[in-house]
Amino acid sequence: MREITAGPFRFLNPDNPPHLTLKKRTGTMTLAEIRREPPSVAIGGKSLSEAKREAATGLLLLWHDHWPEAHAIAQAHEGEADFDLLHAWVHCREGDFSNALYWMNEAGKHPLFRKKFPSLRRVQAEELLTFFKYLLGA
Repeated sequence: MREITAGPFRFLNPDNPPHLTLKKRTGTMTLAEIRREPPSVAIGGKSLSEAKREAATGLLLLWHDHWPEAHAIAQAHEGEADFDLLHAWVHCREGDFSNALYWMNEAGKHPLFRKKFPSLRRVQAEELLTFFKYLLGA
């Protein structure tokens, strides 16, 4: 995969995706860096809702190995499909697949669910990138 360097996607490096552990990786952003420059605008100049910005921030936190902070964002919005999907991926990172499956089911008819994701065995960079693009309106 190639690194995405434009707009809000510059925060993600698909060549260094999250692993199914809570172990910190090298090359990730600090909490301060993420909070200093959270996702604020959608692709194409459309404004994002506060919920989309917060969900995108939660996804960035998860991508950059800040599991507790990502989990707190997901938990604060239980019952909202974007956050329930984030919650599922948070538990995938933790290796708690039964909880991840619960949150996948709670996400229900999320727009990304044209069909079920093929596997909960590992976090897939393409799935996370697709979710991030959806949140930003790309």
